[in-house]
Parts: sequence; structure tokens; C-alpha cells
Amino acid sequence: MTQVISFSGDFDFLDEIDQQLVVKVFENFYPKVKRMLSNEVSFEVSLKMYKRLGTRKKFAMGFRVVAPTDIFEVSAADWDLARTTHKVCDKMATEIEGRFHVSDK
Repeated sequence: MTQVISFSGDFDFLDEIDQQLVVKVFENFYPKVKRMLSNEVSFEVSLKMYKRLGTRKKFAMGFRVVAPTDIFEVSAADWDLARTTHKVCDKMATEIEGRFHVSDK
């Protein structure tokens, strides 16, 4: 199974532990999206960190799923990276469900 997940933006400024966390969440989410769309998909994740040098950081994440039939885009922002990552994944699942009504099938 080939997973196509690309990261851009401030992803390189994250420390190793945070990068692993984000990659793990998206790798676990990939089969779910692939199953919902019944097709090969690719992920494009864009991360923006606000106040990089301060004590608290705010994270904004854009998430795009590119499938042969459609392109889905969502975004979320929060003060916690893990929460932001899960928010954007949940929004994507809701977006796909709303467009295709996958649970009805």
C-alpha cells in the first residue's frame, strides 16, 4: 500500500517528537479515507505556526485530500498540535461523509 502524504509550511520547524505525532495520526487516518472514497487518495498537509519564538504556539493546519474524482479541503487551528491534527482529520471525515453519505451505504 503506497501512502502519499506530503507536508509543507512550518512542518520542518517542529521537533522530532511532534513530527512523528503528526505523521502517525495521518498515516492512521489514510486507510479510513481510502475506504470511505473507495479509491486511491493523496494527502497534502500545510502547517502554520504562530509565535514560533514565544512560550506558547498556535497551530493552524490545512488539509487537502486529492482523489481522482474530487478534491476535499478543510482547516483547523488550536493551541495544541495533537488537538489541531485530530480536529482537521475529524473535519475531513465529516466533509467526505456530507458529500457522499458513506454511512448510508
